[in-house]
Amino acid sequence: MHTSMWELVTKSVASSSPLEQSVLYMLILFSIVSWAIIFMKIKAISKAKKNNDAFIKLFDDSRSVMNVTVLAAEAPAPLNAIYKAGMEAAAQARVLAASHPDDYIDKIHQRMNHTCKAEFNTIRWGLGFLASVASASPFIGLFGTVWGIMSTFQNLGDAKSASLSVVAPGIAAALIATAMGLAVAIPAVMAYNALLAKMDSLQESCDMFIERVALAVRSENSLSSAEPRPTTSNGKHAEKGQSPARAEAEVAVAGKGH
Repeated sequence: MHTSMWELVTKSVASSSPLEQSVLYMLILFSIVSWAIIFMKIKAISKAKKNNDAFIKLFDDSRSVMNVTVLAAEAPAPLNAIYKAGMEAAAQARVLAASHPDDYIDKIHQRMNHTCKAEFNTIRWGLGFLASVASASPFIGLFGTVWGIMSTFQNLGDAKSASLSVVAPGIAAALIATAMGLAVAIPAVMAYNALLAKMDSLQESCDMFIERVALAVRSENSLSSAEPRPTTSNGKHAEKGQSPARAEAEVAVAGKGH
């Protein structure tokens, strides 16, 4: 009556078969790895949210979408990487900005979406293991329990006399496997659902940021395209980026040629 829980568990494990002990050791290993992944994911998601908030502040304070200061963050910062990828795509497709503005925006949008998926694939690393542990651990524990009860009844059939003192240790040792499977699965499934909810919220904010950047780039590109070009004295427009003086000189040279 005064046996502690620890003594009950140790006695049950000591009296279990080698196969049952192997199941218990496997579940203990799963539990250790699961808790390590849980703490790693909590830290990574917290750092990513903190860095995203810092980058959003820089983005809001910037006058132009093209001139936002990029964070030098070692921890995951999805918005930081998404913005860098978008600006790289904008620089590479700059020739399309005036002639094909829709293609220009599509290329930026596509690059940011691909970077977003890559960033979240990195952050999601380990969640698949948690899901597997949450679903498989109860069945692994149940397997150990069924095997232990089978062994107990086999020993009972070989014994000359059947009594509770003969059956009870084997059944108790078998039931420990089921309890261990549940002890491993319950924290894993709860942590998986909580982390997945946090990641969905984080990804939603990144999707909103992508749309915001694409809209800002489209707006700035439209404004730059709509700016009136300088004209020469004969009423002709200078080329984009060309000074009126240079345009006048070209017109004079063309006149002499005629």
